[in-house]
Amino acid sequence: MKLTMTDDLLEIRLEGLEQVWSVKPGPLKIPLEHIVSATLGEPPLSWKHLRIPGNYLPGVIHAGSYLSKRPADERWVWEFWYVTRGKDVLTLELKDEHYKRVVIALDDAPYWADALGTPAGKAR
Repeated sequence: MKLTMTDDLLEIRLEGLEQVWSVKPGPLKIPLEHIVSATLGEPPLSWKHLRIPGNYLPGVIHAGSYLSKRPADERWVWEFWYVTRGKDVLTLELKDEHYKRVVIALDDAPYWADALGTPAGKAR
C-alpha cells in the first residue's frame, strides 16, 4: 500500500494482492479538507458490520468495503478496511465522501496520523 499526499489530496493506492483481497482495483482519493480526524488504532466493531465485497479471516485480514451501523446515531455508513496483523492501524474519519471511515494497516501509521491529524497536516 502506498500513500501520497499533495497540497489538497490524499491518495491511497493498493498494490498487488491488496487489490484482490479488498476487491478494490483503483486508488482511494480523498480531499484533505474531507478528513475529520486521523488516529492510531482500530475502531471497535459492531455486530452490524456487513462485508460487501471483501475478505475477512479473524486475526489475519479484514479487507474491503463494509456497510456498518454506527451505534451512536444508528445510521448505516460505508467504511473501507485493509487491516492485517503485525502493523499499526490508521483510522481516518471522513465527511462528504462515500466512505465515512477508512481503516488501514501501515508500517508508518504514526507518521500519517501525525501528518493528517494536525491542522498543519491538513493545510498542506
